[in-house]
Amino acid sequence: MSMKKSLMMTAPALALLAGMLVPQHLVAGARITKCQDADGKWHYGDAAAQECEDSKWTALNARGVVVDEKDVPPTAAELHARKMAAAEERREQARKAKEEAEWQRMLSVYDKEEFIIFARDTRLENLNAMIQVNHDLLKRLRENLEAYQLRSGKKAEAEVIKLQERIAGFERDNVEKTAEKGRVVATYNELLRRFREAKKQIAAKEAAQETAQEATQEATQEAAQ
Repeated sequence: MSMKKSLMMTAPALALLAGMLVPQHLVAGARITKCQDADGKWHYGDAAAQECEDSKWTALNARGVVVDEKDVPPTAAELHARKMAAAEERREQARKAKEEAEWQRMLSVYDKEEFIIFARDTRLENLNAMIQVNHDLLKRLRENLEAYQLRSGKKAEAEVIKLQERIAGFERDNVEKTAEKGRVVATYNELLRRFREAKKQIAAKEAAQETAQEATQEATQEAAQ
């Protein structure tokens, strides 16, 4: 039963001390002698200890004072879920660490913001060129498809199937390349943001160092006068 229990315990240490609850370590050796479940049913002796073993319970001394509490122990399923959640958290941390390392690597490649913009635009131009090539091929393939669809015979039917498969392949490729364009824009925009932030931090650090140097020089000059 996983309901909350109230129980009585016998042990010399279970006493109210100056209005304070008895410390947990003094309760550890006590024996459960009486246990009442949430439905009001009482359990005694060994049955009481067994009934309250795997349940959430509150221990009271002879005066009715709370001297100990214990939560319901986790089930095997709950322990497994915790283990899986911890493993997933470790994987997520590893993924974030790897991602951050990749950002740092990319930042180390570029000295100027213009280089990042140039790299982004070059990739987009290449993708646009490949998409355009696919468009041109698709136009010719569709024209051929229309021509074969007007013919009859097994050879024409087989050619129609081949052309439809090729058209579908180029259409999928264009969808993938269009999606890649979006990823390129997002990646390089984030890289630009990080690059600019890093430059601001460097500028702020240099300004602070310059201010400190000027203060040191002024202090030195004043001391020399």
